[in-house]
Amino acid sequence: MSKLVIFTAPVYNIKKSYLDKVFKSFMNQTYENWELIFVDDGSKKETADYLDLLASKDNRIKVIHQKNAGVVEARRTGFRAMKNADYAATVDPDDYLPNDAIELLVNAAEKHHADLVIGEAQKVLGNKKLKYKPNDYFPEERAFSKSEIINELLISYFGLNRIPVTVWGKLYSKKFIPILAEGEIVNTFIATDSNASLNVIPHSEKAVYINKSVYCYRTGGGTSKFRADYIDEVLNYYRYRLPFIDKYLKDFSKSGLSAYDFIALELKNETCFYLKSYLNLKTASNEEAVKMIKALIETPEIAEAFENHEYGKRNYEYNLAMKNKDSGKVLEILKKEVDEENKKNRLKNIVKKIVEKV
Repeated sequence: MSKLVIFTAPVYNIKKSYLDKVFKSFMNQTYENWELIFVDDGSKKETADYLDLLASKDNRIKVIHQKNAGVVEARRTGFRAMKNADYAATVDPDDYLPNDAIELLVNAAEKHHADLVIGEAQKVLGNKKLKYKPNDYFPEERAFSKSEIINELLISYFGLNRIPVTVWGKLYSKKFIPILAEGEIVNTFIATDSNASLNVIPHSEKAVYINKSVYCYRTGGGTSKFRADYIDEVLNYYRYRLPFIDKYLKDFSKSGLSAYDFIALELKNETCFYLKSYLNLKTASNEEAVKMIKALIETPEIAEAFENHEYGKRNYEYNLAMKNKDSGKVLEILKKEVDEENKKNRLKNIVKKIVEKV
């Protein structure tokens, strides 16, 4: 008998057209022994009722209604409900699966006796699939032993991207369901799915990477809207990953660069993004911006990143100003960059709207 694959999808007030798309993508799967658990995370009645309607169309569709707890807890609710699963997976309700996705994932797991299968994703803009770009680092399907997972794949969660780090686009053995349901999560907004995936991968005994699309990811929905807690979550995830480096990647080196260098670069880039998001606020003042820059520069992890890790493509002038704790100079550089980026983004948004209407 074929193995049962159970997916969970956290839902909060998603468009009906998106729910229809993910529903139809499951109906069209070439692999039939699956279940899909929609977790209604306190959505409005219209969305909750529509989920129940979808479930009435096929007994493989389940719905769990709960009070709003956020996407992390909604996803974990789904994993907790996977009592009979042989394999577990997750899908975001505004995304969907290619018709052969589950078959590709299960076949790879069974062929290699793997407890983790890692696939690729294809981006979707509006109703148009963008051209799929294969992974150049691993061009062919490949199985990885425990030591190879640590030595070659784990670094992807620390800034050197060799494989996708999302929780979706993967197939997990049932032994990982308790980790996915109860493993430590440090944030509620950023890096929540890569955090969940990171909790699993060091415990995999054998993983398989397939250089094929097993997931359709709806892009173009990102935002640079300022969130005051964004940098706190960046720092939370940075600190959370340091023990992983100490345990697994302390001796990792790529062209002389350590895992610490890669994670420091990521922190520097996120700090820059946070400051630019603030400068885009209409209410942003130079005085408050300088105060914010000073506070960030004095944060030990950020200061260490700029003082001791030179690797990165950001301009030398900005890095030097941060290293020298020259808040005024940092503000001057970033304001100029923000103005230039906003001009480019206005043009990109015009093109994006045209593409989405096609």
